[in-house]
Amino acid sequence: MGGCPGWGSIPSMILVLAAWQRPYLNIFKHFRVEEWKRSAKEGDVTALTDTRMKGTIYRIRGSNPASSYLQLPRAGTQSLGLTGRYLYLLFRPLPHKHFLVHLDVATEENQVVRISFSNLFREFKSTATWLQFPFVCGAASEGMAQRGVPGAAPADVRWTCLVLDLPSILALYLSRRHSHLRGVKLCCNLLVKNLCTSDLLFEPGVTFTRARLGDLSCRGVAPMPRELAFPVPKGEKWHDLYDYIRFPSDGAKLLHYSIQKNFPHPVAGDQVLEEPSCPLTQPVTLSRAVCDLSLIQQTSSPKAGLVPDPILKLRTIIGFGGCSTKWALWTQDSTAVVYPCHAVIVTLLLKTGEQRFFLGHTDKVAALALGGSGTVLASAQAGPRSLGRLWDFPTGACLCLFKTYLQSLLCLRLVSCGRDNIRLWRVRSGALRSCPVSLGEYHSLEFTDLAFEAGPAPEPEDRALFVCSRSGHVLEVDYKNICVRSARRLLPAQPQGDGQEQAGSSSGPGIAINSISMSLTFCATGSEDGYMRLWLLDFSAAVLEAEHEASVSSVCISPDSHKVLSTTAAGALGYLDVQARDYSTLMRSHEGSVLGFSVEGKWKQIATVSQDSTIRVWDLASRQQLYDFSAAEETPCTVAFHPFWKMLACGFDSGVVRTFSLAASDLLLEHKQHRTAVSGLTFSPDGNFMFSSCLQGTLALYKLAARKIQVLRVVGNVVARDAGSGVDTLVVSGDSRLLAFVGPSKYVVTVMEACSLDELLRVDVSILDLHSTILDSAVKVCFGPVPQGELLVSTSSNKILVLDAKTGRLVREVSPVHKLSCSSLALSKDGQYLLTAGDKVIKVWDYRMRFNVNFQVFIGHSEPVHKVAFTPNQEHVISVGDAIFLWDFLAPPPVKSSPARACSPASTLVLRSDSSSEMPKDVSETPRQTVPLPLLSSPPCLDISSVHPAGFQSISSESDREEEADLPDSSWKVANEHKDASVIVVESEGNEEPVVRPKVRQESSRSPEKPANGFFAYSCGCVIVVEDLHSGSQNHWLGHAEEISTLTLSHHAQVLASASGQKDGDSHCQICIWSTQDGACTAELFHHETQVQAMAFSCDDRFLVTIGDYNDQAMALWSTHTYELMLSTRVSEPLHDVAFSPFAHQDLACVGRGAVTFWVLEQQGAAVKFKQLLSGSNTKRIRLWSVATVQELRLKGPNARSGSVLLEHEITLDGTIVSAAFDDSLEMGIVGTTAGTLWYINWVESTSIRLISGHKNKVTEVCFSPDESHCATCGEDGSVRIWALGSTELVLQFQVLNQSCQCLAWKPRPVGVWPFPGESEHVVAGYSDGTVRVFSVSRTEMELKMHPHAAALTAVTYSTDGEMILSGGKDGIVAVSSPRTGMTIHVLADHKGSPITVLQCTRKQYHDLGVEGGELWLATSSDRRVSVWASDWLQDKCELLDWLSFPAPAGPEGLDSLPPSLAAFCPWEHGVLVYVGFGLQKEALFYSLRKKQVFRKISLPAFATSLSLSPAAPFMALGSSDRLLRLQPCPAGAPQDYRGHDDTVQLCRFAPSGRRLLTASHSAVLVWELT
Repeated sequence: MGGCPGWGSIPSMILVLAAWQRPYLNIFKHFRVEEWKRSAKEGDVTALTDTRMKGTIYRIRGSNPASSYLQLPRAGTQSLGLTGRYLYLLFRPLPHKHFLVHLDVATEENQVVRISFSNLFREFKSTATWLQFPFVCGAASEGMAQRGVPGAAPADVRWTCLVLDLPSILALYLSRRHSHLRGVKLCCNLLVKNLCTSDLLFEPGVTFTRARLGDLSCRGVAPMPRELAFPVPKGEKWHDLYDYIRFPSDGAKLLHYSIQKNFPHPVAGDQVLEEPSCPLTQPVTLSRAVCDLSLIQQTSSPKAGLVPDPILKLRTIIGFGGCSTKWALWTQDSTAVVYPCHAVIVTLLLKTGEQRFFLGHTDKVAALALGGSGTVLASAQAGPRSLGRLWDFPTGACLCLFKTYLQSLLCLRLVSCGRDNIRLWRVRSGALRSCPVSLGEYHSLEFTDLAFEAGPAPEPEDRALFVCSRSGHVLEVDYKNICVRSARRLLPAQPQGDGQEQAGSSSGPGIAINSISMSLTFCATGSEDGYMRLWLLDFSAAVLEAEHEASVSSVCISPDSHKVLSTTAAGALGYLDVQARDYSTLMRSHEGSVLGFSVEGKWKQIATVSQDSTIRVWDLASRQQLYDFSAAEETPCTVAFHPFWKMLACGFDSGVVRTFSLAASDLLLEHKQHRTAVSGLTFSPDGNFMFSSCLQGTLALYKLAARKIQVLRVVGNVVARDAGSGVDTLVVSGDSRLLAFVGPSKYVVTVMEACSLDELLRVDVSILDLHSTILDSAVKVCFGPVPQGELLVSTSSNKILVLDAKTGRLVREVSPVHKLSCSSLALSKDGQYLLTAGDKVIKVWDYRMRFNVNFQVFIGHSEPVHKVAFTPNQEHVISVGDAIFLWDFLAPPPVKSSPARACSPASTLVLRSDSSSEMPKDVSETPRQTVPLPLLSSPPCLDISSVHPAGFQSISSESDREEEADLPDSSWKVANEHKDASVIVVESEGNEEPVVRPKVRQESSRSPEKPANGFFAYSCGCVIVVEDLHSGSQNHWLGHAEEISTLTLSHHAQVLASASGQKDGDSHCQICIWSTQDGACTAELFHHETQVQAMAFSCDDRFLVTIGDYNDQAMALWSTHTYELMLSTRVSEPLHDVAFSPFAHQDLACVGRGAVTFWVLEQQGAAVKFKQLLSGSNTKRIRLWSVATVQELRLKGPNARSGSVLLEHEITLDGTIVSAAFDDSLEMGIVGTTAGTLWYINWVESTSIRLISGHKNKVTEVCFSPDESHCATCGEDGSVRIWALGSTELVLQFQVLNQSCQCLAWKPRPVGVWPFPGESEHVVAGYSDGTVRVFSVSRTEMELKMHPHAAALTAVTYSTDGEMILSGGKDGIVAVSSPRTGMTIHVLADHKGSPITVLQCTRKQYHDLGVEGGELWLATSSDRRVSVWASDWLQDKCELLDWLSFPAPAGPEGLDSLPPSLAAFCPWEHGVLVYVGFGLQKEALFYSLRKKQVFRKISLPAFATSLSLSPAAPFMALGSSDRLLRLQPCPAGAPQDYRGHDDTVQLCRFAPSGRRLLTASHSAVLVWELT
């Protein structure tokens, strides 16, 4: 810097900056609120003229504080900088409404604390960065302010002068020192007259005359300024008309719960400032659990906001430059460099590579200067809001801000140079004056940089000044005499014998010099030719040079003269080690905005695409550029890493998609499916597929196998053309099953099946808000967590819509997200946090919106953020725009998900509904009494078109085997109305047996049937259930270790084939061959690698054909005599189902992607005559077709007539059709759906009857009725179902929409009362919205609904007499409610913060255990704590008897998730409870309530996931994640393990008699008989 004296005196500058605010500052007047240029308003904010107030007031009203407010300053990143001690707010709450005010106050520690007060708050809350005070509104009729409680403002609420002592509030509540007021946000509903800050205490009831007479100024008291005062009519007193509140009151040393009115102040005089004898606000009394202020902060409400705060910390910035690339400085010790990266100033340590950041600028940094001592850094930003900042360099704190009043600040020096002039500047008599240097013959040069001679001279006047130019001239200027001493011209001379270059004054083009720097021994120059040269001080020769890829913008010699820093126009930063003659690159950067990025699987590398037409790959740890890709005359648009391979895909504006090998640095493949710029490019998470889209709306699907890419399908006009290009155009769900994008128009979001591009869902976002007056369009899409199945859509109206990805239903809405449109959004893998980008800022949201403020805002970017995303391990966040930002994500690490569902063989009893006919409905599973009718609309016709060929090596299609691209008519298909046909059944004219083929769906039902002999079989997890339709008896076939995907039955009904996933240790799927006579497994087949999609026997039962799923895509033919593999081949497209011809064993048909293809095993001339065809699809429809002309279709292909192929019948069921079994004539049969339902279909009678049904989602609780005649289950689908145990039929169902039922209990039978009909037939259930519902089983209705919890319920039970309901929530709160009155009697917060896992009640003797009460009950929470209570509900007694806390290791090594904490009273040992959970050992602990100790331990093979103790015998049932059910005798004995569950055994419950046991594994419920 060319001289900056006085910059070290920072405190005086702060005092000068604050002086203009004295004696007071009228905020509304100073910031000209009425112009709305320096302030912001949102919603219904109106300026009104009030005759009573005699001036302008502002009315703020609305229903949501977040959408109706007045804010100062306009931008949240700016600061008011008001240093006054007192803040005066003149306002009046609107009657019968709630209001909210936020104040952002900065502390001397550079921390921002939000102070909020509202009559909506019920209690005081505190965190390290937030204080919330309830505000009690007074009423004019009160006369005196009463000790009130917060609530809506009364009808006669008065105008109020609120005085907040900001330093006292920070010191008293947070032990912080006040610096200044940053911002104010006044939210609805209130009237506001003005805001004011001052160091004086104004007394509104005192006139100026009385203040002088009373000499109040010596007490620091002054009358209210006239422009801020409320008008007082003659003869009236101020305190009779208005309220005055000072908070905290003078001399108050206690914390206060609320802000409310004190007693009226007396009239001015000696008693003006006297306080009432006792404070009216209630002090915070510290209980034994809260003994100091720090504990108060720790125990404050968790609703305050996201924690930690901040949740992001900037770790790394890849980029360099701002307005230009010439600013880079050395620190005083030469160990670090300081440079701007757009709006951020970065300090980079050379030794460690660590970066330190100076954040605060809102536009690109235009200039930098470091003080001579190295302790003060000055910076300035460009743009219309040019601001300068002074920083304390060692700490990074901003000392002050100052206005530059320049359109663009270019330099902070006191010597300047430019075109045709060199000027010296000096401040004299308060004015800045300049003096030009006489240049003589050099007056026409363009000077670019200057530097003072290095040396010990103390004053600039004693040093020579060197100025360089674009012509190569270097002028030496005499600073004192203001003249040119000498001039030299540097020329690119030929190298001499010693390798040096020489400078001279000969003619010819000189070296265009951009920068110059001087040291004691040499001079450094940076020139346009890309060279940094080191010269002797007399410029006689260049002794060292370094060549760069672009012109050198600046050079800077380090203070120790050992290193020379250089910057280039291409955004590179590096330094030359003079002694070692070695050059090191510190930073490279894109020359244009970064448009998008993709992170390599382990986040070690990131690929970026930029407006500078390059694609670059970076190492995130070192920030170094690894690769640089570019194409001649082409601009890259988007980029994507393969999730597992070292492969990078890039899309260009020419429409070409190229894939590169990073390992070989070579081009792999080039695809030209598009004709315009590629707008979207992504891989599926499993790495099997790639997707691309272009601006013409074309979408392409690619299959990746053996590191090769094959185009599977290209669809036109599906992606929105008018939505523009950008990142995140195409998104794939986490399970790689769904693809979503905006299209075909910008108002529509489409969801497709990823493996086939079959359309599944369309949602028109423009019609979701019925009250909106604008046409909303979709901007970006993002999938939520896979289990929740949600799709997030950001819209043009600054909203985020959360949709159900299956139904398109609007789940919830977040608004507003940003002031402008949200440019990018991403969800964390654990589904807890949401990232959004917009308005040059990043926001981190709590995805479940649980807090008062659900987001945090982070600045740093000076341009719009184009993309933001989590790294795969969720430890970091990456954002790109002007540069690449890597942030540390400081939230707690995500909880690992539970293991994937799997199956194991067992005995089971499947629940079955009654046989009444019913019409299914998606929102309810309740049995109906009406007979459904088929949809007899006008029958659509089948058309014919071509498909890709496929075939066995010795199995030929009906057409030749040419490629489709050469012969488009080489193969043919029968297309139908189904979007995704999944099941086909063909009927012949003869009396051949029917062929039934189920489709693989892991959550669906499979059902082969043979009506002639009554054979009926279906799968339940990994068990085959064979049921006699005449007697209803069941047999269970065990043999599969994983869930069964498909079944098929031979035509003579002697053999059943079943298929499932891989066994433990096997590399192929398991296919079992069963004898239907004795249920024995006669053979096991292994061939397919992933899942078996479909199987079929030939009509003569000589062959079995099996088809793999979309990952396997293999077709295999087996001989049924030896069950050896005869043929195998891969098909080009995924197939859904297969069926042999009922007439000839050589012919078979396959269905997939809306097409039916016909095949022959060998060429024969026999004709095949078809009569009917049955199909089912994901449209939930099963259809019967008349296909009398199929013979013509087979022979003529696409030239055949199709008008006579008509739809005869159609029935809509409750889910995707995945299996079907019909009789020979297709008149009756069984159909399975993804809803877990088996339907009986009769086409003649047009009826559909539900045979078997179950929960669609996970079962959350099961229980027996007291008489054990029924059982109840509930699930995440929101249903409560009552089953008859004798017939295992569904007799009753209660459905609550849009809620998950988490727990339930059956009302116990009263003791000593003989049961009679209707008694004890009640079930209580707890839901995710915090409600408790009581259902009457006998009257089939809901009798009571209570809402005792703010969080989702996790446990519920009845008291032993059934007179009380105990419920526990996810937040650890336990509530005791009366089902008779609906009132909540007790609320216990002892387990607060940890979800309740168990609630159990038991009877006890009156004086047992030394406490009163006739009932014991326990509560268990997930933090391994158990509380035991003794209660007498009639006497309103509830006493804590014992509190147990069980130890556990530091981390769950080897576990994907923690097992639950479970406890139960021991029925056979009174005064004993049993506990299982995560601990030091895998064991069950027996605890004596009398001895207060664990007296018995039983070792377990695994941590228990469920627990139940038999009331009839001394043994317990335990479930585990190994899918085992263990019966453990107590206290000792050999345990028995039972298999039969296909997932973790999450529930087990004994019946009251102990003779039956209910267990649940995901959605399956099993009933066990104990003998």
